[in-house]
Amino acid sequence: MEHIKASLEDFLSKAGLKVLLMEVALREALGEEANKAIFHTFKAGVLWVKVPNPSWAVEIMSKKTEIIQKMNIFLNEKLVCDLKTLVYSRESNDAEEERS
Repeated sequence: MEHIKASLEDFLSKAGLKVLLMEVALREALGEEANKAIFHTFKAGVLWVKVPNPSWAVEIMSKKTEIIQKMNIFLNEKLVCDLKTLVYSRESNDAEEERS
């Protein structure tokens, strides 16, 4: 059974469906604030989210535990262990890590 699960996860990852599912889970967890954050990447249990300014980084981080819980419930699996933010400028698309 584990072999099938690993094969399925590999297929989903290669097909980009896992990334899409993570993005949908993030949108569901953020609710009305979903337009303020952009899925950046997910690796080794850490979800990186881009936000337009430091105040949104603080807002997202203040709800970090709630967002992680909602995403894992949506995904029906504990995949997301940590959440980090990147602050970026819409004009230049430069990103810098938000210290959190």
